Amino acid sequence: GCIVGNTAKTQGGGFRDDNGLFIMFSGRVDANAAGLKDDNSNDGGGVHLRDDYYHQILTTFIMYGGSVSGNTAAGHGGGIHNEEKTIIYGGTIAWNTALRGAGVNNRLIGDLTIYGGDISHNSAELVGGGVRNSYGFEGTDEIPMTHIHGGNISCNRAGYWGGGIINVEGELEIDETSGPVTISHNYAGELGG
Repeated sequence: GCIVGNTAKTQGGGFRDDNGLFIMFSGRVDANAAGLKDDNSNDGGGVHLRDDYYHQILTTFIMYGGSVSGNTAAGHGGGIHNEEKTIIYGGTIAWNTALRGAGVNNRLIGDLTIYGGDISHNSAELVGGGVRNSYGFEGTDEIPMTHIHGGNISCNRAGYWGGGIINVEGELEIDETSGPVTISHNYAGELGG
């Protein structure tokens, strides 16, 4: 199936998940848009997973295959904006654009685990071309966590910091026990290519 060519004025151009489970085996979430160009608070061009702030029900996205490509967000997460739980086993997240976190944006209490797949050719105007992991709940010990156990993060771009990956006030783990992790040919205008 396809979720293609949709536009949301605020969040979740292609799909927004509140307290639910979205499993993607194949298909396309492509060419969707979230937010107006002059409003950088609008997130999740392709997929938006929202935290309920009460932590009672876990919103979960599991990606085994397919593509999340060519989406755009005026704010964060051109491809995927995660505030709860995302697990990526395969598929392609490519050619997405956003202000921050063009491929995947992981924030608040977001738990992102990558076992495989391809995150490439995404472009962030400011930071986090491929993956952005940053900022938990202010005044608490809750932080976003990203665990990378496999996959390819390559050829992503950021205007300032973190062409491939940027981690700010979050927990980032890269572990090749399960398989190889490739982070290559990413570009940042200033720091952290």
